[in-house]
Amino acid sequence: MVEFRKLRSMGESDFVAVTEAGEIAAHAAVVLDPATDAGELEGVGTRHAHVRRGLARAIALASLRHMRESGVRHAVVRTEAENGPAIRLYKSVGFRVADRLHRYV
Repeated sequence: MVEFRKLRSMGESDFVAVTEAGEIAAHAAVVLDPATDAGELEGVGTRHAHVRRGLARAIALASLRHMRESGVRHAVVRTEAENGPAIRLYKSVGFRVADRLHRYV
C-alpha cells in the first residue's frame, strides 16, 4: 500500500509504501515550491528486505502524481552519477539528465 503522509512544513510531503504488518518498506519526500511551479523528489529509498518489488517506482509515480495535482510544472530529482539503480528508476518514470553538478574537494 502506498500512502500519503500529511504535509510537514514548507510544502514537504512524505510518501511511504507500508507492508501489511505496518512496516515502512519504501519512502520518498516531495518538496513543492509554488513560487517556481517546481517540485523536487527527494530521498527515494527502499529497505533492503523489500527491494526489487517495484515499491520505489510506485512511490516515485505517486509522488509525481501529487506534484502534478498540486500544479507543479517542473519536477527535479538529484542523485550521484554513479548510482545506477537510482538513475534507472528515475529514467523509467520519465526523468532525463538535464545537467550535472561537479564538486571539487
